[in-house]
Amino acid sequence: MLSALAEGSYPAVEPDPQATHVILIVSEAAGAAQDASTVSSYRVLRNGSLQVLDGAVPLTETAACWVAIPQNGRFAYVTNAGSGTVSGISIGRRGGLELLDEDGVTGVTGEGSTPMGSVEVPTTANGMAAL
Repeated sequence: MLSALAEGSYPAVEPDPQATHVILIVSEAAGAAQDASTVSSYRVLRNGSLQVLDGAVPLTETAACWVAIPQNGRFAYVTNAGSGTVSGISIGRRGGLELLDEDGVTGVTGEGSTPMGSVEVPTTANGMAAL
């Protein structure tokens, strides 16, 4: 049901350590409006539908784009192309999201940069993310 995501949203998946469910992390660029980007988390249900876990958490940055999740699944990093920054987010066990830095800036990449580029997510035989 990813077609329900807004244009300008960029998803990444974070597998649960017990593999009982999948959490989807989505950056929302808000049409590149200044300081309006957000990030949300969803549980992917067995029937393929999405359940909102934590919606529209403000990043206070511009043009959120790519999301990267390290293998431990505890954090997400969002590039903000319009701000030239990276926002770090802690992912709670139940999918709650919290900024690592109050101002939304965990790192600075430079204005207009897209440091992560296109990332292909590896999958298992059943189509689940293998991160």
